[in-house]
Amino acid sequence: MNDWDVDKKHQKEFIMEFQKTVNKKFLERKKTPVEWHVPLVDDGKAIGEVNLPNMHVQKIINNFSLLTAVVFPNSAEDEQQSNWNECVEYY
Repeated sequence: MNDWDVDKKHQKEFIMEFQKTVNKKFLERKKTPVEWHVPLVDDGKAIGEVNLPNMHVQKIINNFSLLTAVVFPNSAEDEQQSNWNECVEYY
C-alpha cells in the first residue's frame, strides 16, 4: 500500500494510463512512438523529478484537461477536475 491506501494493482493501472496519455497525446509524433515513464522512487511510493523539454511542458499545460480526466475519472470528482484545470491557467 502507498500513502493513498491504493493497492499496487490499481496504482500500476493508474500509472500505465497516465503514461499512455502523456505519450500518445503530448509526446508522440506521427511516426515516432515514445516510451516516457513516470519516474518512480522509494520502491514506487513516490514520483521523482520529472524532466521534459519546455515545448512538451507547454503542450501539457495547454491541454491539461486531458491529464485531469485521467486523474479524476469519476463524475463525482468533476469539481476537483475543474479546479485543477482552472488553476493551471495561472501557471
